[in-house]
Amino acid sequence: MNALRILHVDDEVALTTIFQIILEGTGRYVVREESCGAHAVEAALEFRPDLILLDKEIDGTDGGYVASRLQREPSLRGVPIAFVTGGLTRAEAAAERVPTLPKPVSPSELLGFVDDLLNFNVVCTGC
Repeated sequence: MNALRILHVDDEVALTTIFQIILEGTGRYVVREESCGAHAVEAALEFRPDLILLDKEIDGTDGGYVASRLQREPSLRGVPIAFVTGGLTRAEAAAERVPTLPKPVSPSELLGFVDDLLNFNVVCTGC
């Protein structure tokens, strides 16, 4: 089985590194880190991810705007996008229309969230 590709876009470099270690440690995923929202589209077009994890507020840019730019690319339209963000409770995150994982997150929460997204192919619509 080929490892699935995850693009993680977040300006917290320590967090992207931790996510990479956790996700790649399963042997199921390969993770590319991107710390700048302005480079997210270019990184996604080059990396061809199966899932994009996106900070809701990245380097002063609205994550929803970045998500909409990603979805305007024809080759990325079917790629699920999920937000990973601080400042929300678990209940608030569950009420979001886009799959959202609130920070801080435990390794088991991260793996469960990603596994669910990729197994059920939840797609961000209306970003």
